[in-house]
Amino acid sequence: MVVDALDKCFPEESPNNLLEKLRSLMNIPSARLMVTSQHIPSIESVICADTKLEIVALESDSEALVEARISKDKMLERLITRDSLPSKRKS
Repeated sequence: MVVDALDKCFPEESPNNLLEKLRSLMNIPSARLMVTSQHIPSIESVICADTKLEIVALESDSEALVEARISKDKMLERLITRDSLPSKRKS
């Protein structure tokens, strides 16, 4: 089971039994669980992972994503001049 963006499912301060239900799934030998979330201590304290992988985007990754999105959307491309993109200003 994959739970993506668990941190978006409920406010951090709101009590919710979803975390406990996910934790109980981890006790089932045949169950496989992958959870993605931003770093939130209340989630991490309940979901103790065997493997934890922290992913951090670099500024260059974000710029490449924005530029790719702009190049695929003709309306965005018309609204934004190439000179205003960060990578184009550096050259």
